[in-house]
Amino acid sequence: MGSASKEKDITSRAEKMIREGNGNTARISQQVGQEGNRTSSNTNNTLTLIKVKLYMSKSPNMKAIPIQTTLDNSIHLMRKFRTLEQIVVRNSMLSDANLLLPLLDSVQCSQIVQLHLVAADLSQFPSQLVSRLGELTYLNLSNNAIAEIPDHIDQVIVSRKLTSLDLSCNRLTTLPGSLSILFDRGLQNLDVQENFIELDQIHDSLKQHSQGIRKKWHNQHVAQQVIDRVYLGSIHAAKNRQFLSEKEITHILSVNHMNPPYPNEFKYKVVREYDQPTSNLLQHLEDCFSFIDSVLEQPRGSVLIHCAAGQSRSATIIIAYVMYKMRVSFDEAYQIVFHKRCCIAPNQGFLNQLRLFSNIGMQYSGETYQSHIDKTIVDSVGCSNLNLQYYRLQEIPSSVCIHQWKNINLSYNNLANIETLVSCSTELLDLNLAHNLLTHLPDNVITCFHKLQTLDISFNSIREIPIDFFQCTPSLKHFNASHNQIGNIPEEIGEWSDHIEVLDMSFNHLTSLPSSTTSLLALRMFILKNNCFVQEPSVLHELRRSAKQDQLSIQFLATSQTNTEDSTINP
Repeated sequence: MGSASKEKDITSRAEKMIREGNGNTARISQQVGQEGNRTSSNTNNTLTLIKVKLYMSKSPNMKAIPIQTTLDNSIHLMRKFRTLEQIVVRNSMLSDANLLLPLLDSVQCSQIVQLHLVAADLSQFPSQLVSRLGELTYLNLSNNAIAEIPDHIDQVIVSRKLTSLDLSCNRLTTLPGSLSILFDRGLQNLDVQENFIELDQIHDSLKQHSQGIRKKWHNQHVAQQVIDRVYLGSIHAAKNRQFLSEKEITHILSVNHMNPPYPNEFKYKVVREYDQPTSNLLQHLEDCFSFIDSVLEQPRGSVLIHCAAGQSRSATIIIAYVMYKMRVSFDEAYQIVFHKRCCIAPNQGFLNQLRLFSNIGMQYSGETYQSHIDKTIVDSVGCSNLNLQYYRLQEIPSSVCIHQWKNINLSYNNLANIETLVSCSTELLDLNLAHNLLTHLPDNVITCFHKLQTLDISFNSIREIPIDFFQCTPSLKHFNASHNQIGNIPEEIGEWSDHIEVLDMSFNHLTSLPSSTTSLLALRMFILKNNCFVQEPSVLHELRRSAKQDQLSIQFLATSQTNTEDSTINP
Protein backbone atom coordinates (compact mmCIF):
# COMPACT_ATOMS: atom_id res chain seq x y z
CA MET A 1 0.00 0.00 0.00
CA GLY A 2 1.37 3.44 -0.93
CA SER A 3 2.04 6.31 1.47
CA ALA A 4 -1.11 8.23 0.49
CA SER A 5 -3.28 5.14 0.85
CA LYS A 6 -1.86 4.40 4.30
CA GLU A 7 -2.60 7.94 5.49
CA LYS A 8 -6.15 7.71 4.17
CA ASP A 9 -6.64 4.38 5.89
CA ILE A 10 -5.35 5.70 9.23
CA THR A 11 -7.65 8.74 9.04
CA SER A 12 -10.66 6.60 8.17
CA ARG A 13 -10.05 4.30 11.13
CA ALA A 14 -9.76 7.28 13.48
CA GLU A 15 -13.01 8.72 12.18
CA LYS A 16 -14.73 5.37 12.62
CA MET A 17 -13.61 5.12 16.25
CA ILE A 18 -15.02 8.56 16.99
CA ARG A 19 -18.33 7.82 15.31
CA GLU A 20 -18.64 4.61 17.33
CA GLY A 21 -17.91 6.52 20.53
CA ASN A 22 -14.97 4.30 21.46
CA GLY A 23 -13.45 5.98 24.51
CA ASN A 24 -10.29 3.91 24.74
CA THR A 25 -7.78 6.68 24.10
CA ALA A 26 -4.78 4.42 24.69
CA ARG A 27 -5.90 1.97 21.99
CA ILE A 28 -6.53 4.77 19.52
CA SER A 29 -3.13 6.20 20.27
CA GLN A 30 -1.56 2.85 19.60
CA GLN A 31 -3.48 2.02 16.43
CA VAL A 32 -3.42 5.46 14.89
CA GLY A 33 -0.33 6.97 16.40
CA GLN A 34 2.22 4.25 15.77
CA GLU A 35 1.17 3.58 12.20
CA GLY A 36 0.87 7.30 11.57
CA ASN A 37 4.41 7.77 12.79
CA ARG A 38 5.68 5.12 10.38
CA THR A 39 3.72 6.70 7.57
CA SER A 40 5.07 10.18 8.21
CA SER A 41 8.64 9.03 7.63
CA ASN A 42 7.75 8.36 4.00
CA THR A 43 6.13 11.70 3.27
CA ASN A 44 7.61 14.95 2.04
CA ASN A 45 5.79 17.16 4.57
CA THR A 46 7.98 19.72 6.28
CA LEU A 47 6.71 19.10 9.83
CA THR A 48 5.86 16.10 11.96
CA LEU A 49 4.06 16.78 15.25
CA ILE A 50 5.36 14.32 17.81
CA LYS A 51 2.27 14.58 19.98
CA VAL A 52 -0.95 16.46 19.29
CA LYS A 53 -4.09 16.04 21.36
CA LEU A 54 -7.30 17.24 19.70
CA TYR A 55 -10.25 17.61 22.06
CA MET A 56 -13.70 17.14 20.44
CA SER A 57 -16.79 18.80 21.83
CA LYS A 58 -19.18 16.88 19.54
CA SER A 59 -17.95 13.44 20.54
CA PRO A 60 -19.36 12.88 24.05
CA ASN A 61 -17.61 9.54 24.56
CA MET A 62 -14.28 10.59 23.14
CA LYS A 63 -12.29 13.29 24.92
CA ALA A 64 -8.98 13.11 23.07
CA ILE A 65 -7.31 11.70 20.00
CA PRO A 66 -3.53 11.54 20.35
CA ILE A 67 -2.27 11.63 16.78
CA GLN A 68 1.35 10.97 15.88
CA THR A 69 1.19 11.73 12.20
CA THR A 70 1.90 14.57 9.82
CA LEU A 71 0.37 18.02 10.10
CA ASP A 72 -1.53 17.48 6.85
CA ASN A 73 -3.17 14.38 8.36
CA SER A 74 -4.26 16.41 11.40
CA ILE A 75 -5.77 19.14 9.25
CA HIS A 76 -7.54 16.58 7.06
CA LEU A 77 -9.08 15.00 10.15
CA MET A 78 -10.18 18.40 11.48
CA ARG A 79 -12.11 19.09 8.33
CA LYS A 80 -14.32 16.17 9.35
CA PHE A 81 -14.71 17.34 12.97
CA ARG A 82 -14.67 21.09 12.91
CA THR A 83 -15.44 21.99 16.55
CA LEU A 84 -12.16 22.05 18.44
CA GLU A 85 -11.90 23.13 22.09
CA GLN A 86 -8.26 22.47 23.00
CA ILE A 87 -4.96 22.14 21.17
CA VAL A 88 -2.05 20.49 23.00
CA VAL A 89 1.38 20.19 21.43
CA ARG A 90 4.03 18.71 23.73
CA ASN A 91 7.62 17.63 23.27
CA SER A 92 7.80 18.45 19.59
CA MET A 93 10.23 20.27 17.30
CA LEU A 94 7.50 22.65 16.18
CA SER A 95 9.84 25.71 16.28
CA ASP A 96 7.38 27.93 14.39
CA ALA A 97 3.87 28.17 15.81
CA ASN A 98 2.64 29.68 12.54
CA LEU A 99 2.75 26.19 11.07
CA LEU A 100 -0.43 25.55 13.05
CA LEU A 101 -2.33 28.35 11.29
CA PRO A 102 -3.69 26.04 8.54
CA LEU A 103 -5.23 23.93 11.29
CA LEU A 104 -7.10 26.99 12.59
CA ASP A 105 -8.39 27.62 9.07
CA SER A 106 -10.06 24.20 9.23
CA VAL A 107 -11.89 24.59 12.54
CA GLN A 108 -14.06 27.07 14.40
CA CYS A 109 -11.49 29.16 16.29
CA SER A 110 -14.23 30.63 18.45
CA GLN A 111 -14.53 27.28 20.22
CA ILE A 112 -10.84 26.96 21.18
CA VAL A 113 -10.48 27.82 24.87
CA GLN A 114 -7.09 26.26 25.64
CA LEU A 115 -3.79 26.31 23.78
CA HIS A 116 -0.80 24.32 25.08
CA LEU A 117 2.50 24.64 23.21
CA VAL A 118 4.76 23.01 25.78
CA ALA A 119 8.38 22.10 25.08
CA ALA A 120 7.72 22.88 21.43
CA ASP A 121 11.10 24.51 20.72
CA LEU A 122 9.56 27.98 20.35
CA SER A 123 11.94 30.93 20.37
CA GLN A 124 9.30 33.61 19.79
CA PHE A 125 5.94 34.39 21.32
CA PRO A 126 3.26 32.93 18.96
CA SER A 127 1.57 36.29 18.41
CA GLN A 128 -0.14 35.55 15.09
CA LEU A 129 -1.59 32.27 16.35
CA VAL A 130 -2.77 33.63 19.70
CA SER A 131 -4.33 36.75 18.19
CA ARG A 132 -6.87 34.56 16.35
CA LEU A 133 -8.16 32.89 19.52
CA GLY A 134 -10.75 35.31 20.90
CA GLU A 135 -12.21 32.91 23.50
CA LEU A 136 -8.95 31.69 25.00
CA THR A 137 -9.06 31.04 28.77
CA TYR A 138 -5.76 29.16 29.26
CA LEU A 139 -2.47 29.70 27.42
CA ASN A 140 0.49 27.44 28.28
CA LEU A 141 3.83 28.27 26.62
CA SER A 142 6.10 26.73 29.26
CA ASN A 143 9.42 24.98 28.64
CA ASN A 144 10.38 26.82 25.47
CA ALA A 145 13.09 29.33 24.59
CA ILE A 146 10.95 32.48 24.41
CA ALA A 147 13.14 35.45 25.27
CA GLU A 148 10.66 38.30 24.93
CA ILE A 149 6.98 39.07 25.39
CA PRO A 150 5.52 41.61 22.94
CA ASP A 151 5.40 45.12 24.43
CA HIS A 152 1.70 45.41 23.62
CA ILE A 153 0.73 41.93 24.76
CA ASP A 154 -2.76 43.23 25.54
CA GLN A 155 -3.29 43.77 21.79
CA VAL A 156 -1.87 40.36 20.86
CA ILE A 157 -4.04 38.46 23.34
CA VAL A 158 -7.47 39.65 22.26
CA SER A 159 -9.41 37.24 24.47
CA ARG A 160 -11.01 38.88 27.47
CA LYS A 161 -11.62 35.52 29.11
CA LEU A 162 -7.98 34.58 29.69
CA THR A 163 -7.48 33.58 33.34
CA SER A 164 -4.16 31.68 33.23
CA LEU A 165 -0.93 32.37 31.36
CA ASP A 166 2.01 29.98 31.86
CA LEU A 167 5.39 31.27 30.68
CA SER A 168 7.54 29.27 33.08
CA CYS A 169 10.89 27.80 32.07
CA ASN A 170 11.69 30.18 29.23
CA ARG A 171 14.38 32.82 28.71
CA LEU A 172 12.53 35.96 29.68
CA THR A 173 14.56 38.82 31.12
CA THR A 174 11.76 41.31 31.69
CA LEU A 175 7.97 41.63 31.80
CA PRO A 176 6.15 44.40 29.88
CA GLY A 177 3.86 46.73 31.78
CA SER A 178 1.02 45.90 29.39
CA LEU A 179 0.58 42.61 31.27
CA SER A 180 -1.20 44.66 33.91
CA ILE A 181 -3.98 45.28 31.37
CA LEU A 182 -4.53 41.52 31.15
CA PHE A 183 -4.91 41.42 34.93
CA ASP A 184 -7.45 44.23 34.70
CA ARG A 185 -9.37 42.16 32.14
CA GLY A 186 -9.52 39.11 34.40
CA LEU A 187 -6.15 37.34 34.29
CA GLN A 188 -5.74 35.56 37.62
CA ASN A 189 -2.58 33.49 37.31
CA LEU A 190 0.72 34.37 35.61
CA ASP A 191 3.50 31.78 35.99
CA VAL A 192 6.98 33.08 35.18
CA GLN A 193 9.04 30.70 37.29
CA GLU A 194 12.46 29.61 36.06
CA ASN A 195 13.32 32.57 33.84
CA PHE A 196 16.07 35.19 33.96
CA ILE A 197 14.08 38.18 35.15
CA GLU A 198 15.81 40.71 37.40
CA LEU A 199 13.50 42.23 39.98
CA ASP A 200 14.40 45.78 38.97
CA GLN A 201 13.19 44.98 35.46
CA ILE A 202 9.60 44.49 36.64
CA HIS A 203 7.32 47.31 35.57
CA ASP A 204 5.77 49.24 38.46
CA SER A 205 2.26 48.64 37.12
CA LEU A 206 2.71 44.89 37.71
CA LYS A 207 3.62 45.17 41.37
CA GLN A 208 0.01 45.67 42.42
CA HIS A 209 -0.75 42.26 40.86
CA SER A 210 2.03 40.40 42.66
CA GLN A 211 -0.50 38.09 44.33
CA GLY A 212 -1.46 36.67 40.94
CA ILE A 213 2.10 36.14 39.74
CA ARG A 214 3.68 32.80 40.52
CA LYS A 215 7.29 33.83 40.53
CA LYS A 216 10.72 32.44 40.99
CA TRP A 217 12.15 34.86 38.50
CA HIS A 218 15.56 33.27 38.16
CA ASN A 219 16.29 29.94 36.54
CA GLN A 220 17.69 27.88 39.39
CA HIS A 221 19.81 25.82 37.00
CA VAL A 222 21.78 28.94 36.06
CA ALA A 223 24.06 30.87 38.44
CA GLN A 224 23.60 34.58 39.15
CA GLN A 225 26.24 37.13 40.08
CA VAL A 226 25.42 38.37 43.57
CA ILE A 227 28.34 40.76 44.02
CA ASP A 228 31.28 41.51 41.76
CA ARG A 229 32.89 38.22 40.63
CA VAL A 230 30.95 36.13 43.15
CA TYR A 231 28.28 33.81 41.69
CA LEU A 232 25.58 31.74 43.39
CA GLY A 233 24.16 28.71 41.64
CA SER A 234 23.28 25.03 41.62
CA ILE A 235 25.10 21.82 40.81
CA HIS A 236 24.08 22.34 37.18
CA ALA A 237 26.11 25.54 36.98
CA ALA A 238 29.08 23.80 38.62
CA LYS A 239 29.07 21.21 35.83
CA ASN A 240 28.49 23.67 32.98
CA ARG A 241 31.89 24.19 31.36
CA GLN A 242 30.57 26.88 29.00
CA PHE A 243 29.23 28.96 31.90
CA LEU A 244 32.39 28.48 33.96
CA SER A 245 34.49 29.64 31.01
CA GLU A 246 32.30 32.63 30.08
CA LYS A 247 32.28 33.96 33.66
CA GLU A 248 36.01 33.31 34.14
CA ILE A 249 35.35 31.07 37.13
CA THR A 250 38.64 29.98 38.69
CA HIS A 251 37.47 28.88 42.15
CA ILE A 252 34.46 26.80 43.19
CA LEU A 253 33.08 26.61 46.74
CA SER A 254 30.99 23.45 46.92
CA VAL A 255 28.70 23.04 49.94
CA ASN A 256 27.62 19.43 49.54
CA HIS A 257 29.05 15.91 49.46
CA MET A 258 29.77 15.79 45.74
CA ASN A 259 33.27 15.07 44.51
CA PRO A 260 34.55 17.96 42.32
CA PRO A 261 33.83 17.21 38.64
CA TYR A 262 36.87 19.11 37.30
CA PRO A 263 39.58 18.88 40.01
CA ASN A 264 42.39 19.55 37.55
CA GLU A 265 40.85 22.71 36.12
CA PHE A 266 39.57 24.69 39.12
CA LYS A 267 40.52 25.28 42.73
CA TYR A 268 37.84 23.78 44.95
CA LYS A 269 36.84 24.12 48.56
CA VAL A 270 34.37 21.43 49.62
CA VAL A 271 32.24 21.88 52.74
CA ARG A 272 30.58 18.54 53.39
CA GLU A 273 27.34 19.43 55.13
CA TYR A 274 23.78 18.25 54.53
CA ASP A 275 20.82 20.54 53.97
CA GLN A 276 19.37 19.87 57.43
CA PRO A 277 18.37 22.37 60.13
CA THR A 278 20.83 20.72 62.54
CA SER A 279 23.85 21.14 60.23
CA ASN A 280 26.27 23.77 61.52
CA LEU A 281 27.40 26.10 58.74
CA LEU A 282 28.63 28.78 61.13
CA GLN A 283 31.72 26.73 61.90
CA HIS A 284 32.82 26.98 58.26
CA LEU A 285 32.30 30.70 57.71
CA GLU A 286 35.83 31.96 58.35
CA ASP A 287 37.39 29.40 56.01
CA CYS A 288 34.76 30.12 53.35
CA PHE A 289 35.30 33.88 53.65
CA SER A 290 39.07 33.42 53.28
CA PHE A 291 38.53 31.26 50.20
CA ILE A 292 36.29 33.89 48.57
CA ASP A 293 38.65 36.71 49.52
CA SER A 294 41.58 34.85 47.98
CA VAL A 295 39.81 35.11 44.62
CA LEU A 296 38.82 38.75 44.90
CA GLU A 297 42.36 39.73 45.87
CA GLN A 298 43.52 38.56 42.45
CA PRO A 299 43.22 40.86 39.40
CA ARG A 300 41.19 38.27 37.50
CA GLY A 301 39.02 35.28 38.17
CA SER A 302 35.65 34.65 39.81
CA VAL A 303 34.21 32.23 42.35
CA LEU A 304 31.08 30.09 42.12
CA ILE A 305 29.35 29.09 45.36
CA HIS A 306 26.95 26.20 44.94
CA CYS A 307 25.22 23.32 46.70
CA ALA A 308 22.62 21.08 45.04
CA ALA A 309 19.85 23.52 44.08
CA GLY A 310 21.67 26.74 44.99
CA GLN A 311 18.89 27.62 47.40
CA SER A 312 19.76 26.68 50.99
CA ARG A 313 23.35 25.79 51.93
CA SER A 314 25.24 27.91 49.39
CA ALA A 315 22.73 30.74 49.84
CA THR A 316 23.44 30.70 53.58
CA ILE A 317 27.18 31.03 52.97
CA ILE A 318 26.85 33.96 50.57
CA ILE A 319 24.28 35.77 52.76
CA ALA A 320 26.75 35.53 55.65
CA TYR A 321 29.54 36.79 53.38
CA VAL A 322 27.46 39.79 52.29
CA MET A 323 26.68 40.56 55.93
CA TYR A 324 30.35 40.35 56.84
CA LYS A 325 31.77 42.18 53.84
CA MET A 326 29.20 44.95 53.56
CA ARG A 327 28.60 45.23 57.33
CA VAL A 328 24.85 44.98 56.93
CA SER A 329 22.17 43.18 58.96
CA PHE A 330 20.78 39.77 58.16
CA ASP A 331 17.58 41.23 56.69
CA GLU A 332 19.51 43.58 54.41
CA ALA A 333 21.90 40.86 53.25
CA TYR A 334 19.03 38.47 52.57
CA GLN A 335 17.32 41.03 50.35
CA ILE A 336 20.54 41.73 48.44
CA VAL A 337 21.00 38.05 47.64
CA PHE A 338 17.27 37.48 47.00
CA HIS A 339 17.25 40.36 44.55
CA LYS A 340 19.91 38.55 42.50
CA ARG A 341 18.59 34.99 42.94
CA CYS A 342 15.00 34.90 44.11
CA CYS A 343 14.79 31.11 44.49
CA ILE A 344 16.98 31.12 47.62
CA ALA A 345 15.38 29.29 50.55
CA PRO A 346 17.70 28.54 53.49
CA ASN A 347 16.12 26.05 55.89
CA GLN A 348 14.94 27.28 59.27
CA GLY A 349 18.06 26.09 61.07
CA PHE A 350 20.29 28.07 58.71
CA LEU A 351 18.10 31.15 59.08
CA ASN A 352 18.51 30.95 62.85
CA GLN A 353 22.27 30.67 62.45
CA LEU A 354 22.37 33.72 60.18
CA ARG A 355 20.32 35.76 62.64
CA LEU A 356 22.68 34.75 65.44
CA PHE A 357 25.68 35.67 63.30
CA SER A 358 24.13 39.09 62.79
CA ASN A 359 23.17 39.56 66.46
CA ILE A 360 26.67 38.84 67.77
CA GLY A 361 28.19 41.40 65.43
CA MET A 362 29.57 38.77 63.06
CA GLN A 363 32.41 37.89 65.42
CA TYR A 364 32.80 35.54 68.37
CA SER A 365 34.33 38.01 70.80
CA GLY A 366 33.92 41.58 71.94
CA GLU A 367 31.24 43.61 73.62
CA THR A 368 28.42 42.88 71.14
CA TYR A 369 29.06 39.15 71.37
CA GLN A 370 29.10 39.09 75.18
CA SER A 371 26.12 41.39 75.59
CA HIS A 372 24.02 39.18 73.29
CA ILE A 373 24.87 36.12 75.39
CA ASP A 374 23.87 37.95 78.57
CA LYS A 375 20.64 39.17 76.99
CA THR A 376 19.77 35.65 75.79
CA ILE A 377 20.22 34.26 79.31
CA VAL A 378 18.10 36.98 80.94
CA ASP A 379 15.34 36.70 78.33
CA SER A 380 15.18 32.92 78.81
CA VAL A 381 14.68 32.85 82.57
CA GLY A 382 10.92 33.22 82.38
CA CYS A 383 10.39 30.13 80.22
CA SER A 384 13.10 27.99 81.95
CA ASN A 385 14.49 27.05 78.53
CA LEU A 386 18.00 28.20 77.64
CA ASN A 387 19.43 27.97 74.13
CA LEU A 388 23.13 28.83 73.76
CA GLN A 389 24.02 26.71 70.76
CA TYR A 390 26.47 27.93 68.07
CA TYR A 391 28.15 30.50 70.36
CA ARG A 392 31.54 28.71 70.38
CA LEU A 393 31.58 28.92 74.16
CA GLN A 394 34.75 27.62 75.81
CA GLU A 395 33.14 27.69 79.23
CA ILE A 396 29.60 27.94 80.54
CA PRO A 397 28.77 31.55 81.52
CA SER A 398 28.57 31.98 85.28
CA SER A 399 25.20 33.73 84.95
CA VAL A 400 23.70 30.44 83.70
CA CYS A 401 24.24 28.83 87.08
CA ILE A 402 22.27 31.32 89.18
CA HIS A 403 19.00 30.10 87.64
CA GLN A 404 17.12 26.81 87.61
CA TRP A 405 16.47 25.50 84.11
CA LYS A 406 14.35 22.70 82.75
CA ASN A 407 15.95 22.62 79.31
CA ILE A 408 19.48 23.67 78.33
CA ASN A 409 20.90 23.51 74.82
CA LEU A 410 24.69 23.96 74.72
CA SER A 411 25.33 22.10 71.48
CA TYR A 412 27.82 23.28 68.85
CA ASN A 413 30.22 24.98 71.24
CA ASN A 414 33.81 24.37 72.36
CA LEU A 415 33.08 23.14 75.88
CA ALA A 416 35.61 20.80 77.45
CA ASN A 417 34.28 21.10 81.00
CA ILE A 418 30.69 21.20 82.27
CA GLU A 419 31.23 21.12 86.04
CA THR A 420 29.57 24.54 86.32
CA LEU A 421 26.24 22.82 85.70
CA VAL A 422 26.29 21.33 89.20
CA SER A 423 24.52 24.31 90.72
CA CYS A 424 21.69 24.46 88.17
CA SER A 425 20.99 20.85 87.28
CA THR A 426 18.59 19.69 90.00
CA GLU A 427 15.45 20.54 87.98
CA LEU A 428 16.93 19.78 84.59
CA LEU A 429 14.83 17.62 82.27
CA ASP A 430 16.61 18.05 78.91
CA LEU A 431 20.33 18.69 78.36
CA ASN A 432 21.98 18.92 74.93
CA LEU A 433 25.79 18.86 74.92
CA ALA A 434 26.26 17.56 71.38
CA HIS A 435 29.15 18.78 69.22
CA ASN A 436 31.53 19.92 71.93
CA LEU A 437 35.01 18.92 73.16
CA LEU A 438 34.03 16.75 76.13
CA THR A 439 36.28 13.81 77.02
CA HIS A 440 34.37 12.63 80.11
CA LEU A 441 31.25 13.19 82.22
CA PRO A 442 32.23 14.58 85.67
CA ASP A 443 30.94 12.51 88.58
CA ASN A 444 29.85 15.57 90.58
CA VAL A 445 27.66 16.67 87.67
CA ILE A 446 25.87 13.42 86.87
CA THR A 447 24.94 12.90 90.53
CA CYS A 448 22.59 15.90 90.12
CA PHE A 449 20.75 14.49 87.11
CA HIS A 450 17.98 12.71 89.05
CA LYS A 451 15.16 14.24 86.99
CA LEU A 452 16.93 14.27 83.62
CA GLN A 453 14.86 12.64 80.88
CA THR A 454 16.83 13.49 77.74
CA LEU A 455 20.61 13.70 77.40
CA ASP A 456 22.54 14.23 74.15
CA ILE A 457 26.34 13.96 74.35
CA SER A 458 26.88 12.95 70.72
CA PHE A 459 29.83 14.18 68.64
CA ASN A 460 32.30 14.56 71.50
CA SER A 461 35.42 12.57 72.47
CA ILE A 462 34.03 10.74 75.51
CA ARG A 463 35.83 7.45 76.14
CA GLU A 464 33.66 5.89 78.82
CA ILE A 465 30.35 6.13 80.61
CA PRO A 466 30.79 6.37 84.42
CA ILE A 467 29.83 3.19 86.26
CA ASP A 468 27.21 4.96 88.37
CA PHE A 469 25.85 7.03 85.47
CA PHE A 470 22.62 5.07 85.01
CA GLN A 471 22.09 4.87 88.78
CA CYS A 472 22.27 8.69 88.91
CA THR A 473 19.82 9.14 86.01
CA PRO A 474 16.87 6.88 86.91
CA SER A 475 14.40 9.01 84.91
CA LEU A 476 16.41 8.96 81.68
CA LYS A 477 14.31 8.09 78.62
CA HIS A 478 16.37 9.29 75.65
CA PHE A 479 20.16 8.92 75.67
CA ASN A 480 22.27 9.81 72.60
CA ALA A 481 25.97 9.02 73.02
CA SER A 482 26.75 8.44 69.34
CA HIS A 483 29.97 9.56 67.62
CA ASN A 484 32.26 9.23 70.62
CA GLN A 485 35.01 6.78 71.60
CA ILE A 486 33.07 4.71 74.14
CA GLY A 487 34.39 1.16 74.47
CA ASN A 488 31.79 -0.41 76.77
CA ILE A 489 28.41 0.09 78.43
CA PRO A 490 28.29 -0.37 82.23
CA GLU A 491 26.61 -3.58 83.42
CA GLU A 492 24.41 -1.46 85.71
CA ILE A 493 22.39 -0.23 82.73
CA GLY A 494 19.87 -3.04 83.13
CA GLU A 495 19.41 -2.52 86.86
CA TRP A 496 18.74 1.23 86.84
CA SER A 497 17.55 2.14 83.33
CA ASP A 498 14.12 0.59 83.13
CA HIS A 499 12.73 3.87 81.68
CA ILE A 500 15.06 4.19 78.68
CA GLU A 501 13.11 4.23 75.42
CA VAL A 502 15.76 5.43 72.92
CA LEU A 503 19.45 4.51 73.23
CA ASP A 504 21.88 5.61 70.48
CA MET A 505 25.40 4.19 70.80
CA SER A 506 26.31 4.31 67.10
CA PHE A 507 29.77 5.31 65.88
CA ASN A 508 31.65 4.21 68.98
CA HIS A 509 34.18 1.48 69.86
CA LEU A 510 31.84 -1.10 71.39
CA THR A 511 32.91 -4.73 71.08
CA SER A 512 30.24 -6.28 73.30
CA LEU A 513 27.05 -5.52 75.23
CA PRO A 514 26.36 -6.22 78.91
CA SER A 515 24.03 -9.13 79.64
CA SER A 516 21.76 -6.81 81.63
CA THR A 517 20.78 -5.15 78.35
CA THR A 518 17.98 -7.70 78.12
CA SER A 519 16.29 -5.96 81.07
CA LEU A 520 15.62 -2.78 79.09
CA LEU A 521 11.96 -3.61 78.62
CA ALA A 522 10.89 -0.02 77.84
CA LEU A 523 13.38 0.23 74.96
CA ARG A 524 11.80 1.19 71.62
CA MET A 525 14.92 2.02 69.60
CA PHE A 526 18.47 0.74 70.06
CA ILE A 527 21.03 2.08 67.56
CA LEU A 528 24.41 0.30 67.36
CA LYS A 529 25.64 1.08 63.86
CA ASN A 530 29.34 1.56 63.15
CA ASN A 531 30.96 -0.05 66.17
CA CYS A 532 33.62 -2.76 66.53
CA PHE A 533 31.44 -5.85 66.89
CA VAL A 534 32.77 -9.00 65.22
CA GLN A 535 29.23 -10.32 65.01
CA GLU A 536 25.84 -9.37 66.35
CA PRO A 537 25.85 -9.74 70.17
CA SER A 538 23.70 -12.61 71.43
CA VAL A 539 21.94 -10.35 73.93
CA LEU A 540 20.16 -8.69 71.02
CA HIS A 541 18.39 -11.96 70.25
CA GLU A 542 17.26 -12.16 73.87
CA LEU A 543 16.19 -8.52 73.79
CA ARG A 544 14.08 -9.09 70.68
CA ARG A 545 12.35 -12.08 72.23
CA SER A 546 11.55 -10.23 75.45
CA ALA A 547 10.22 -7.13 73.67
CA LYS A 548 6.63 -6.84 72.56
CA GLN A 549 6.02 -7.50 68.91
CA ASP A 550 6.82 -4.48 66.68
CA GLN A 551 7.68 -2.39 69.75
CA LEU A 552 11.49 -2.53 69.46
CA SER A 553 13.64 -1.31 66.56
CA ILE A 554 17.30 -2.40 66.61
CA GLN A 555 19.70 -0.87 64.10
CA PHE A 556 22.87 -2.94 63.90
CA LEU A 557 25.44 -2.50 61.14
CA ALA A 558 29.22 -2.67 61.41
CA THR A 559 30.67 -0.27 58.85
CA SER A 560 33.57 2.18 58.87
CA GLN A 561 33.09 5.81 59.81
CA THR A 562 32.92 8.40 57.06
CA ASN A 563 34.84 11.63 56.79
CA THR A 564 32.58 14.67 57.23
CA GLU A 565 35.24 17.37 57.31
CA ASP A 566 35.65 20.04 54.70
CA SER A 567 38.57 20.06 52.30
CA THR A 568 40.31 22.22 49.72
CA ILE A 569 41.35 20.78 46.35
CA ASN A 570 43.87 22.52 44.14
CA PRO A 571 44.19 21.80 40.41
